[in-house]
Amino acid sequence: LYDGINVTIVVEVVKILGEKIVVKNNRKLRKMDILVKDETGKCFLTLWDADVERIGRKLKQGNKIKIINGFVREDSFGIWISPGKWGTVIVL
Repeated sequence: LYDGINVTIVVEVVKILGEKIVVKNNRKLRKMDILVKDETGKCFLTLWDADVERIGRKLKQGNKIKIINGFVREDSFGIWISPGKWGTVIVL
């Protein structure tokens, strides 16, 4: 995985890092970060607003999930994937 690409990938939930409220573009949004892994390594999954409600609160450690058309970004903390506007997350 590298910065700026879209991916479809199956991962396992390692740890739910928590949910918080953030302000983005003058709107309050729910954000949930989740540490996930596959056979190549670990990265972070970020869920926003409706996805927090629809999927995030139901996830448990060990769940397998499929991220479809997730957007990848990289920063000093690591690699992050988010479904964004055009992606989705499915619990397998």
